[in-house]
Amino acid sequence: MPQYVQKDVQYLNKDFGQFRSNLINFTKNYFPNTYNDFNESSPGMLFLEMASYVGDVLSYYTDYALNETLLPNAQETENMLKLSQFYGVQTRTVASSIVKLDIFQTVPAIGTGTSARPDYRYALEIDENMILSTANNTKFRTLDVVDFHQSGSNSNLDVSVYSINGSGNVDFYLLKKQVDVISGEQKTATFSFGDPKIYDKIVLPDDNIIEIVNIVDDLGNTWSEVPFLGQDTIFESIRNISYNDPELSKNRSAAPYILKLTRTPHRFVTRLRDDGLLEIQFGAGISSGINEAIIPNPTNVGLSLPVISRTTDAALDPSNFLYTDTYGTAPNNITLTVTYTVGKGLDDNVNANEIVTIDSVSYLTSVDNVDATLLQNAKSSIAVNNPVPAKGGSNLPPVETLRQNIIGNFATQYRAVTKEDYIMRTYALPAKFGSVQKAYIAPDSQLDTADRE
Repeated sequence: MPQYVQKDVQYLNKDFGQFRSNLINFTKNYFPNTYNDFNESSPGMLFLEMASYVGDVLSYYTDYALNETLLPNAQETENMLKLSQFYGVQTRTVASSIVKLDIFQTVPAIGTGTSARPDYRYALEIDENMILSTANNTKFRTLDVVDFHQSGSNSNLDVSVYSINGSGNVDFYLLKKQVDVISGEQKTATFSFGDPKIYDKIVLPDDNIIEIVNIVDDLGNTWSEVPFLGQDTIFESIRNISYNDPELSKNRSAAPYILKLTRTPHRFVTRLRDDGLLEIQFGAGISSGINEAIIPNPTNVGLSLPVISRTTDAALDPSNFLYTDTYGTAPNNITLTVTYTVGKGLDDNVNANEIVTIDSVSYLTSVDNVDATLLQNAKSSIAVNNPVPAKGGSNLPPVETLRQNIIGNFATQYRAVTKEDYIMRTYALPAKFGSVQKAYIAPDSQLDTADRE
């Protein structure tokens, strides 16, 4: 029986020349009597060089694959998108265009001569998501409610004379307000779910998706997008009206919206796939109780019977973690309707005076005890125009831009650490929640334990 001889194998070869040289030396050392013709044209050298070629290619792709997992070295767009998700940066294939839009309506005058004034009974309250378009069918939608009754620091109401009758009295006044509009064509897709699945996923059928507008199930629940499934609270903006808050509504002109913190188990996250489609992932829970009352219980792991104590040899059944909605709930025998917007990237940047067509509009409140004809004239008079070009629309940024976005996000992580961070975050409050005149940060004396033993 031949005795096995341990052979010295070199693992430091990196390129074709090193592989070739080491293979020749290996053959000379361990097969001196089997093969000794190392001429360039010999058949044996053919196989040695082919093996060197394969080793060189494998070595290259090993280094390449490693580099693509490192943020400073990655060059592939697909890998950079995965790294951006890993570092918590939300990336889309296209970005939307945004612009301030002028919106007009006429109201009849009340009174004559110097006592003439607009009859605000005919002032309209237009709901958000009014759909607009340009001549080349670029879609836009409004982001806020337009209330022609109110004038505030963040939404001034301009009033001017629109027409004068033969007696020299004002017939109609023209009201103008501004509202932010964002590009994107709205689409909907429905998905039906049966029995719940842990971290269930759906994929939207369109590419170039800008954002998820909302997800509503057939029970009327609204599902909210969060940065990660462990975040169970979201910020909502609700209208500052007496129905929502009788006290704060007195300052409605200065703060049209109220910031509200809501705890919800109905949440989801989004991820951009390699093929450009958007994937939506839900949570793992099926419970209808509140999160504080339902936590992972050791008796639920394995046998899933609370009357039987868990033993060390009991199998770990991952499905038993469905007893908690710590990471959100999974859709359970319901149908979800997803409303989202699709953009055109750079083509969404339109020139001034191009957003002039209203595709759809809805009103929040009905106007009663007024002349029906004048009210219809007020609704028919609604007109829009963008006095400045719409900007911001872009396609997927280059790899280096994605890299710098990730580096910047990882350094800040949207955290407030220093006193200056808190002051800047205070001043960054959106204008619809009111305006902060001055901000000052002082330490909490209740947390000062320096003088305590």
